[in-house]
Amino acid sequence: MFRVMDTTEITIQKINDLRMIHIYELAGAQAMPGKKGCTAMAVYYGNNEQLNMNETDRHFAALVNRVYALYEEAENKAAIMADDNTRAFLESGCALAHEPGLETFYEMERQSRPYTMCEAKLSHCFVPIVSYLLEAFHKLLEQPFYVTSGETGWRGALVIKGVAAGEVKQFYCKVTKQDENTYSVPISNFITPSGKILINMKFFRDGIDIAFQGEGVDLYGEGSIVYNKEKCLESFSAFHNGEQIYLDTVTHENLVSNKRDTADLQLLLLPDRENIKAVYELPMGITYYLYEKTEEKNGLTTTFSRNVCLMAQGEFAEIRGSMLLENKTANLTLRADGIFARNIITPGQLLQTYFAAGEGMTGGEYKRKLEDQYFLTRRTIE
Repeated sequence: MFRVMDTTEITIQKINDLRMIHIYELAGAQAMPGKKGCTAMAVYYGNNEQLNMNETDRHFAALVNRVYALYEEAENKAAIMADDNTRAFLESGCALAHEPGLETFYEMERQSRPYTMCEAKLSHCFVPIVSYLLEAFHKLLEQPFYVTSGETGWRGALVIKGVAAGEVKQFYCKVTKQDENTYSVPISNFITPSGKILINMKFFRDGIDIAFQGEGVDLYGEGSIVYNKEKCLESFSAFHNGEQIYLDTVTHENLVSNKRDTADLQLLLLPDRENIKAVYELPMGITYYLYEKTEEKNGLTTTFSRNVCLMAQGEFAEIRGSMLLENKTANLTLRADGIFARNIITPGQLLQTYFAAGEGMTGGEYKRKLEDQYFLTRRTIE
């Protein structure tokens, strides 16, 4: 499926032949929440072309990722003009091209098609979260229901069975991938034989957005989960017949002290357990892991992170890497995106790893050997 890009995104993707880069504090601009100063970037490239953005702009992250990727690949970095602060940011950002744990994949056999992922497996991964939401929707309508099983069938069809008022009910649905981050789940037989409800889920580095809309049953609403190493917030609101019937925010406990030592590093694609800073287990069948490692170098504070979303009772993991660079003296902060990978356990305890194509600053070797490729390894249980 193609995603429509606006003119700014197209301009960013067309940037080539870097001439000069300037990272600076934009005087007088409103700072982002929780930090001092507003970081801006001016990029001069091609035939006297330039682009200026600051961190309040919608596409600033895409510009940062593009500039880092081009700088890392440049044969003559010294020819790209930059002041000392900017050069320190650019050189430190190149470390994302050598994220730990990836070197083992560079010489492995790979292929451009999945070894095991199919429509049925995709639907199976979402059984816990869809079951949780179905039970919640019935509770909102004061029609108690609990799930007894979820089974996948032909071409990814998913049948969820449960009990309501002593009677067995069946729901039919299928998980459809809209893009690398978004999934849709239309469910039939909701409340009435002709009733339907559509669930849309969009996954982010640090959480998920959920929207639902009934058809034949006037129920709609939205929810979100956002987490960091301090807290994990789950918020939901719902409307029925035009009136709000639910609004709540739940804080989930950080279980890192109990769960760190049992983390499956191979499945989660994490370098070590010592730097796992947060683990959140949600009742909808999702477990979040946050890995952070910080070091001071060249006047910069560099924080390397990996955010992991573990689903399907521990069979499916989505891993997103990033790097935060801070010059606290100059009030400058830049975040660059790193790897975007998915691990899924296959029959026979094999592990399929897929490295998604994206805009992250992951370096030339990543793009040549890993991006949009599938790898199969044997599971190692520690």
